[in-house]
Parts: sequence; C-alpha cells; structure tokens
Amino acid sequence: MSPAIRQIPLAKFGDEPQVRGRLDPDKVAGLAASLRAVGQLQPIRVRPLGNLFDPVDGHYRVAAARLAGFETIDAVIEERELNAAEILQRQLIANCQRTDLTPCETARGIEQLMSLTGWTAAQAAAHLGFSETKVSGLRKLLTLPPEILAQVEAGAIPVSTAYELARIDDPIRRAELFAQAATGAVTRDEVSGARRSTTRSAAGPDDGPSRVTLSIDKNSSVTFSGPGLTLDRIIGLS
Repeated sequence: MSPAIRQIPLAKFGDEPQVRGRLDPDKVAGLAASLRAVGQLQPIRVRPLGNLFDPVDGHYRVAAARLAGFETIDAVIEERELNAAEILQRQLIANCQRTDLTPCETARGIEQLMSLTGWTAAQAAAHLGFSETKVSGLRKLLTLPPEILAQVEAGAIPVSTAYELARIDDPIRRAELFAQAATGAVTRDEVSGARRSTTRSAAGPDDGPSRVTLSIDKNSSVTFSGPGLTLDRIIGLS
C-alpha cells in the first residue's frame, strides 16, 4: 500500500540543520518557477518534530514552495521516529542520488554518519550504496587545510585535483602545487606526477630492497634481504 500523502502548511516547518551546507539561490528560484508552472510532482518526506515537521528529503522544495508563494506542500510523513543516524543516512542517499551535494558536504556527512553509528568506512559504503574507494577518497578530502577545501567548494579547484593534493604528505610541496592548481598552471595529472616524484624522493636511494650474501665456509653461504640493507646493519643485528 502506498504511503498517504498529506498537505502540510509551510508555516509548520522548522529550521533544523541539514547535511547540505547551503541552498543555491539560483536552484531555489528555478525550482520555484517550475512549481508555479506545473505544480508539485513528487511529495517530500518529513518527520514529526514536536508540533513542527522537518524535511528528511525535500529541503529545496520547501524553500522553493515558500518562494513561489505556496501555503502548503505535499508530504509523506515517516511512520516511525527516526534517530539522528537514520535521518542523516536518508539525506545522504537522497541528495547524492540526485548529485545535489558537493563532495565536501558528502564527505562531512559520511564522517558524521560514521561517528553516530560506529560504522567502518566499508560499512558506511555498503549502507549508502557507494564504493569503498569513493568513501575513502571523499574522507581523504577532509584532511586538506581549510583554505584548500574552501577553493574546492567554490569550484576554483577540480575535485579530482583536490584528491591528488590530499595524497601529498609534505605540506610545503602541497601548498606549492595548490597555488599552481588554483591558477590553472597545473592539471590533475601533473599534480599526480609531482606527488609520485615527491614520494620517490622522500624514500631515498637506500630504501629500496637490498641483498647481501655472506660466505659461511667454502661450501655454504647465507643471503640477507631488506630495505636499505648493508653489511654494517647485518653485523649490528648479531
């Protein structure tokens, strides 16, 4: 049986925090124009919140309906009370399926969801319908300094480039590449190449596997293998 759709006065909606950091005014205005032209085609989903209601899925439509001058909005009311993790999970799934959230908003939502539920990254990925690789990449974005994240959210730096910047451990080299990426002087592939070069330089020539063979007598010998191995290090282990 399909859930019942009710008309809820817009005055009954509060202002609870959402996984989305902000609403794009242009998107709200465009959706408001659509609502005026053809009406509301899909109900939103809400949860009771005392004497008010909170959108679980439909934050944009509530704002657009207000802008369009509507007094009510069609909604499906969740039949049972949802906890904070369930609300966040529904918002993440609904918004990410429509690609409404920025990568940084999605990353923060995943971190909050993992904190509320105690899920691992793999469990969060399974519950949200994401790949583990996507979850790992999104979470890595949050390790970037605030000034870089701000540029990513503003669209000044492509997300793919930001992923590569986040994988650079050297803060000085990362800041250099960030400055170049912000002006378009380097591409994502060039940042990736610089990251690999930096990693190899940091490892140094002695960190690769080495083999040292010692003769025990005329007929036998023993071989040692390991990173940066030398005869002095072998003697020091004895």
